[in-house]
Amino acid sequence: MDDKTMLLVILAGVLVAALLAFIPASIASKKGKSFWLWWLLGLFISFPIALICAIMIPDERAAIAANIANSLPQQNVTDLDVKMKLNDLYSLGILTHEECRMLIASIERYAMEDNTVPMYNQNYGQGY
Repeated sequence: MDDKTMLLVILAGVLVAALLAFIPASIASKKGKSFWLWWLLGLFISFPIALICAIMIPDERAAIAANIANSLPQQNVTDLDVKMKLNDLYSLGILTHEECRMLIASIERYAMEDNTVPMYNQNYGQGY
């Protein structure tokens, strides 16, 4: 092989490695981890190792959502309490702006006259 061919082969290998690194990075990002840190791990450490680790790491956002949901009082949950918790979930990146807006609108639509939220599910954020 001449030098130009060798250079093209090396560049192609680097490009493929950079593209493959996006897979574990996107998986880890969906679990609340840093996209670019996992992209670098997939690129420089090893794609298969980073992929396995990204699949096995726990979802931080689900744990945060469960903690916030469990911190709500069991009785007399006011609209304001729920709205504040939804805004907390939005600020942590667990809910999108649209999801937060839709949930708040449904709370306002279905709230009872005594300002409590009907049928509050304690397990919100734990797989629902």
